[in-house]
Amino acid sequence: MTIHSLALLVLALAACEGGSRSAPEPSPPVPVRADAAGSARPSAQVLAYPAIRCAECHNKMHDEWTTSAHARAAQGPLYRKMREQARDLGAGCDDCHAPLAKRLPAGDLAIAEGVTCEVCHNIKAVSARSAGAGFELHLDRVKYGPLCDAKDHYFHRMGCSPLHGQGELCAGCHLYYRALPGGGELPVYTEYEEWHEGPYQARECQSCHMPGARVEVADGAGVRDGVGHHGWLGEQKDLRQRALAASAVVTAVGDRLRIDARVENVGAGHAVPSGQPERRIVVRATALAASGSKHAATERAFGRILVDAAGKPAPFYAATRVLSDDRIPPGQVREARLELAAPDTGELRIEVLWRPLDAEIAALLEIPAVDEVPLLRASVALKPPRDGKRSNLPRTIGLER
Repeated sequence: MTIHSLALLVLALAACEGGSRSAPEPSPPVPVRADAAGSARPSAQVLAYPAIRCAECHNKMHDEWTTSAHARAAQGPLYRKMREQARDLGAGCDDCHAPLAKRLPAGDLAIAEGVTCEVCHNIKAVSARSAGAGFELHLDRVKYGPLCDAKDHYFHRMGCSPLHGQGELCAGCHLYYRALPGGGELPVYTEYEEWHEGPYQARECQSCHMPGARVEVADGAGVRDGVGHHGWLGEQKDLRQRALAASAVVTAVGDRLRIDARVENVGAGHAVPSGQPERRIVVRATALAASGSKHAATERAFGRILVDAAGKPAPFYAATRVLSDDRIPPGQVREARLELAAPDTGELRIEVLWRPLDAEIAALLEIPAVDEVPLLRASVALKPPRDGKRSNLPRTIGLER
């Protein structure tokens, strides 16, 4: 019988004895960690628990977290490749991508879980600093969160933390400038700074990234309001789509089409795209023949482009300066003019997409193309020209989700 099973048995027997006596509080289950062969074994040292233990009571939050970038922070292929190549910066990246790596024995199951339950709910203080990793993490039986009337549980005690409902909590990792040799700093993660200095400062990051709902916060704890979603992309994972609005004017210019697109940041409290500087927002136009085959395509990308000393695009750890930055700040607009050849009949498709990794950087890292995420789209039927003109153009269209 495991120590956990024995603890539950003690509780059950005490409850069946009757009378006014309360059941003695058992010791928390002994955490496990993997040995060199990967098998789980008890540890005499108090360690962090794997997220699956938290799921025993907080199943909804656990399931939401498993779909998030936080859960993949230490194991994502892009991160592993960049960490391998970052050399001097590599171990420092773990401070935010695998915060438990320096705090637990090698092989502990929780380390590979990246930004896991034990990380966020053991943060006691945060400072916004350009060097990054500005948070204090204490691994103990107290789990911190914004619900200050929550009751202690035999598995852990509850810590009241208003910080967990404030945007400052995110500053611990979502603010980072890379120090450059010889002085100076290179902006890498600036979304916290953009929010803090922008028009949405009065709304906390959690209001968009962790919208509250009326749910059961833990098994048997009852339903309550304002329980945050732990997927960080909204309840429907559509936060990127809701951040932008777009329209386009389509005009025929001879046998070509001209698309004047307008993309506005209507919902994000920081510039879009945010996070990794190698991300892009792409406006793409594709002309399809009547058969459905691609006739022509063109695109325009927006983002922060970093370059190395030779002026060539480079990932942030090898870059020395910002070549350009045309990300879309809160409430602002970016425009793109695209032109392409068009068939007499067919369809013109216009899309706004989120690209997780710039194509040039992907080639440098020898990483296969990463799937793009469609955000907005629209289409226009292409009719045969009459007297050299297309009857349904020029035309203004709005792009929709």
